[in-house]
Amino acid sequence: ERKINKAMSSNVDIMTMIQWNFLENDNYFQCKHCRLFKNNKGIKYINRSHEILTDEGFQIGETDIILYHTGYTFETEEQKQAKAKRNIDLHLMQLRDEPNNQDVRYNLTRAYGNFQDWKCIIEYGTVALFFDGLDNDKKAQLSYMLFLAWNNLGRGITAMFYLNLSLQLVPNQRRARLAYSQCLFQEGEFEKSKLELEKMKGITSGITADLEYTDEFIDNVLISKIDAIMEEQSNAI
Repeated sequence: ERKINKAMSSNVDIMTMIQWNFLENDNYFQCKHCRLFKNNKGIKYINRSHEILTDEGFQIGETDIILYHTGYTFETEEQKQAKAKRNIDLHLMQLRDEPNNQDVRYNLTRAYGNFQDWKCIIEYGTVALFFDGLDNDKKAQLSYMLFLAWNNLGRGITAMFYLNLSLQLVPNQRRARLAYSQCLFQEGEFEKSKLELEKMKGITSGITADLEYTDEFIDNVLISKIDAIMEEQSNAI
């Protein structure tokens, strides 16, 4: 309460909070969200789903206040699918009213990801990615989803373009880094594959942290597998 009062007594209108999103098996990822704001005229929530605060024209500050989000841990797979279907309907309705709202296209692309609808991911994600309105974090997520879509449709060169773009936008993300490592592994570039795995270690914040792979798992399973193959090849020479 003291932290909230201190934040609200400053000269800013909207404050970010650190949100810990808990997943299954005690995994989590962190991100910053604008959750704390003054009761000023003009500040309101927008979007029919995945609501965000309007921040244009307002002073934004940061706090170290932690917000725990546990919703992901209690939902069954059926509930997740039903929510994703509901969100798709809401996003499509809003997009008809706001055809230039790329944030809605971003959310729509993510919702289609729940159903692995590769064609819809390409249709909406590509437009959102290459128009202004999204930060690099969201663009990195879209790029990774486009990599998955094109890869599953058998378009490897196009898929690698989007995977590289995702890592250029946000280098510190485990999911895309792992995919790149796996591509190098398949090409027999074992040392380069190991290097990409090393880069995954120690990432603990950001919406693209993807912490399902712990540092111990990277060392004891992924890197150990590559070391074993390299040793086997060395002994065979």
